[in-house]
Amino acid sequence: MGSHSHVTTEQYLVLKGACSSDGKTYSEVSYQLIPAHDEHSPFESRNGALILIIWDPFIAAE
Repeated sequence: MGSHSHVTTEQYLVLKGACSSDGKTYSEVSYQLIPAHDEHSPFESRNGALILIIWDPFIAAE
C-alpha cells in the first residue's frame, strides 16, 4: 500500500518503539494528527512499534 488518505481525521500516538512515515521517524510518545483527506505514507518499523490509532469523525476537515 502506498500513499493514501482517510475520510476521517487520523490521530496516532507511538506507545512503544519507533516508526517512520513520509521520511520522518517517530519515537515513543510522538503524537501526530493527520487531517481527513490528507495524503500520507504507511507506517514502517524495523524493530516493531505499538501505536494507538484513532480515526476521529468528530474532527472535521476544513
